Amino acid sequence: MKIEDGVIQECQDILLLALLSIFEIGGNRNRGCGSCYVEIDNQQWNPSDLFTKVSKSSINLEQIQTAQNVAPCGSSEKQVFAKLKLTATSPLCFPETPIVGNNVVSSGWTIPASAIQGMILTRINNLNSEVATSCFNSRLFRAWPMFPVPKSSFDDGIPVRSSASHKISKLANDNDKYTFCDEKIEKYEWDKAPKNAPIKSADGVLIKKGCQVELWRSGEMARNLTAHGVINGERNLYTVEALDEKYFVGLIAMPEDAYNLLKKSLETSDIVQLGKSRTVRGSGKLEVVPLDSLPTKLPRSEKDNKDVAAFIVQSPILIDATPSEIKQKSADEIFADVLEKSVWGRPDEVSASIKILFGWNRHDKGLQSAKCVIAPGSVFRYNTVPCDLAEKLVAGIGEGRERGYGAVLLHPGIASVRLSGEKFEPPKYKNSTTPAKIGWELWRKNKKLSSSQIAMLQSRVDEGLESARAFLETRRVEGSQARWDRWKEVFAELKDLLNSEADLENVHRALKVWHDLSVANKKEEN
Repeated sequence: MKIEDGVIQECQDILLLALLSIFEIGGNRNRGCGSCYVEIDNQQWNPSDLFTKVSKSSINLEQIQTAQNVAPCGSSEKQVFAKLKLTATSPLCFPETPIVGNNVVSSGWTIPASAIQGMILTRINNLNSEVATSCFNSRLFRAWPMFPVPKSSFDDGIPVRSSASHKISKLANDNDKYTFCDEKIEKYEWDKAPKNAPIKSADGVLIKKGCQVELWRSGEMARNLTAHGVINGERNLYTVEALDEKYFVGLIAMPEDAYNLLKKSLETSDIVQLGKSRTVRGSGKLEVVPLDSLPTKLPRSEKDNKDVAAFIVQSPILIDATPSEIKQKSADEIFADVLEKSVWGRPDEVSASIKILFGWNRHDKGLQSAKCVIAPGSVFRYNTVPCDLAEKLVAGIGEGRERGYGAVLLHPGIASVRLSGEKFEPPKYKNSTTPAKIGWELWRKNKKLSSSQIAMLQSRVDEGLESARAFLETRRVEGSQARWDRWKEVFAELKDLLNSEADLENVHRALKVWHDLSVANKKEEN
């Protein structure tokens, strides 16, 4: 629609009010990356006076629509399957339960399906809101959780959360091999179990690579622990335990028109942000690889030489049973009833557990109420292969697909190899041209720039060296003299650091050293 000149001015006033109000509503809270503030040249307004002006505006905001650069939504019925590959550039934090009564935020070891759906739908919505809404409501749309994988499995591995019935020997055998078993795939000869290596449950991820299945236990995945000081009347200290693995893989099914927009969005920028405090931590680069179909090859029992129709729950499944029914029945019976009411039908074997899932999201009456769910890792099996297997995997089990509930995948089979986390080798700096030395010199030469301003430059480096150079140039030619005075002391050094032949990893390291020293210096002054 056409917007008149007067309306444009009123829109500018609303945007100006939003920017000027950041500090007024608490945007100056410190999270270890400096204070947030806004400078707007040649503006004399204060938020209260500007709000009075805007409140008298006659503009109808509901009639202003963002121009779309893509074709309007169609009714695409063609389904696309894809593999999602995330390369994390910082630790990720996905708390599984709300923190009450202590100051420790602990991450789970998976990226929930709900977070993946939100990330994808937001990117599609930025291009076409109609396609995003259609995709959200489509029966063809389903996201599965993303799991960490070692670098060796990033390209060709398909990870699946291990089942509660999958077990591993506590110790290695004489040949340095571990013993694995899963009663839902084939019966285990317990009388032949090694006496010095008792069998125990193995929570983690099963990674299918060709005909081999590997197990990576969750307890061996790297974590990152940080402490944060918050000033809110008085100093308060809290810690965050984040997942510090670099490579994540997951699956998604979606309508073709939505998939095409997702690909288009990632061609513009593949940087995504996920998790708690994702503006501070939780960034990565996302890649989407099309698949011919979902993994539907059944695991095989070597003893019986038969395919086994076994499935593992990947995300929580809502239970519609009453509290009295939950008390009277076992978890296996309740799960079997849930499956019987779904498109799957009643299973022949079940191994399930029930947990309480607390709500994070708020609505008009506060936090969402706690729910009883079938826990991820629960497993069920049929004696015959279910028909329309791919359709059943997309349909999932139970209600709540829009919140990431009900995702299941085929059991990949019994593991034969145990993976261990890649050994961390700290960088060794030997000469004066190392990133550590460069970062130290930048901090020593200029202590006027805040850690948040340094973080702004770091974020541009994530987009590429050309974007960082363009940002640095704006510090010189745009804005006030006061802003330029803060940058000019290190402008030449930064220009050399960001040259076209620079190593991107070394640039990241140098800026991180500079940023960390700035944060530490600020804390010491306080």
